[in-house]
Amino acid sequence: MKNFALLIIAIVCYLAASRAEAGQCRPYTPPVKRVVCQPVYSHTKVIACRTECRWALDHCGRRYSYEVKVVTYADVYTDGTLRTYTQEVQA
Repeated sequence: MKNFALLIIAIVCYLAASRAEAGQCRPYTPPVKRVVCQPVYSHTKVIACRTECRWALDHCGRRYSYEVKVVTYADVYTDGTLRTYTQEVQA
């Protein structure tokens, strides 16, 4: 019985050694995790500011002019992207 157990152990050791020599054994490499980072808001800057003349009708149907201040802003994010938008304010 001891001879049979020693024979089994010898066969297992031989097979393990032959697989290691054949390149079956590889060093452990941890799995790569992809990290997706969302851009974070950094600051807002003014791109353009101008005054425009607009026309409207009063309650009698007469035209009158008024000025509107148009400001174009850009929100800057940490990855360098910009989000632009405009706002109109009656001057």
